[in-house]
Amino acid sequence: GGYGNGGGRGGRGRNNGGGGGGGAMRRSAGDSARGFFGRCASNAIVCVDTLAMCMSKRCACVLLGIAIAITVGVTASKRKMIERAPSPEAAAAEAEVSAAGLTEEEAAAAHSGANLSPSAKYEILKRRIVDSGISPPETLEDAPRDPDDPRGPRHPQYLSLRWLSGLDESSNSNARLDPRDRYALQRYALAVFYHSTFDAASRVDELDPPKSKDEEWDNWDASRHWMSSKGLCAWDGVECHHRSGTSSMDTAYDDDGYVTMIKLPANEIRGPLPREVFTALGDLRVLDLKENGINGTIPTEIGMATNLQYVQMAGNYLEGDIPTEIGLCTELRQFHLSDNWLAGEIPQEIEGLKKLKGLGLFHNELSGTVPFAIGELTSLENLYLDENFLSGTV
Repeated sequence: GGYGNGGGRGGRGRNNGGGGGGGAMRRSAGDSARGFFGRCASNAIVCVDTLAMCMSKRCACVLLGIAIAITVGVTASKRKMIERAPSPEAAAAEAEVSAAGLTEEEAAAAHSGANLSPSAKYEILKRRIVDSGISPPETLEDAPRDPDDPRGPRHPQYLSLRWLSGLDESSNSNARLDPRDRYALQRYALAVFYHSTFDAASRVDELDPPKSKDEEWDNWDASRHWMSSKGLCAWDGVECHHRSGTSSMDTAYDDDGYVTMIKLPANEIRGPLPREVFTALGDLRVLDLKENGINGTIPTEIGMATNLQYVQMAGNYLEGDIPTEIGLCTELRQFHLSDNWLAGEIPQEIEGLKKLKGLGLFHNELSGTVPFAIGELTSLENLYLDENFLSGTV
């Protein structure tokens, strides 16, 4: 009634003649309650003092007292809810742990931040890799063993995951990170690249040893710190974003970071280029693997590396088509695949490379016509298409 008009219900004040005054007094009390409501949330002492002052004005302060009590209760509840709510990072980590299928003991250790068993790390990392679309889940399991070849090939992704989680007893224990570390997947991708090439080449040499010195290949000439406890930004040929407070040229250092460059030209690297180079290394700008023994096809996932600016893979054994997904790499300035075994047509999607300045595709087995789209690349300065099977007009 105190919030009503001056007469009527307000008339139930001190006397029947004081209706208007009673209404005004109660409106004032109501206004005080509403105005004071927010201040109670931060200063409970003020609430108590005000309530004491109101004792001499019992009727008018009943509503204010109720408002104060409700405010203090609601505020306390909100504070408890805020204190109990996990941070986004903690919530994400908890979701990863919950999804990894750990035992109760392993889950408790993960939630408490304690050291996890290698098997628990393996499951958490595996979940992160699969959920991020970095590797297909089947590659993270051991390949079926051939009874006649117990040392047969194993998935490089599986070997890399074992190394990173510590399941591989022969690996350097200091090289393992917390499975929720922000750079864990960067290490994983580089490990897959290493296993895809170094291990594959070692197996080829074992099954088909070179027959003469002229046929001998070294395996990874420069591999200092690879697969070690050193920060991945110190691994041979790897560079990262410079650290805060340092020169922009300080891109190779003993720490982990987001990879921006892989530069290993003429390094006796043999084997296929894995998709993980493109699916996990989202900040990659430079990929220089020219004059190696890279074979197989170019992964279609190259289109996911949208920050690529320089790709140099001339002088390898790449085969198959040039992926149409290359048109998604709109930051490319230089794209060189000369002196390989690439076939098929030059993709029309190349028209999306508006910043391209150099395109080298000579000495391959490309066929078809020269795409009209190349004429639309207004930034293009150098174009090499000779020694192919191209036809038609330019």
